[in-house]
Amino acid sequence: MRKFDPWPVFFRREWNRNWPFLVGFAITGTIITKLSLGLTEEDAKNSPFVQRHKRGRCEELALRPEAQEVRKVQALVLLKDFPKQGKNINSNGDITNHNV
Repeated sequence: MRKFDPWPVFFRREWNRNWPFLVGFAITGTIITKLSLGLTEEDAKNSPFVQRHKRGRCEELALRPEAQEVRKVQALVLLKDFPKQGKNINSNGDITNHNV
């Protein structure tokens, strides 16, 4: 006697339940891909968003006093744990390793 195989039943039931999501992801991915591939270097040069994020972080946010205060607080919180590991945080918030 053949053993019952549950996989076809499972896949049919899950396909009936999930096909709208899968089709939606496919359509959204296609639209994003087409829009992204349509951008040129000239578009990037003229984009204020790209110019602000060119070096990997937003310069406007980095210069705000609130952002600097948050960075100092994060450095102080991390400072508690790092001396145990032989690491330190300098005044810029960068982590240095004393064991090197």
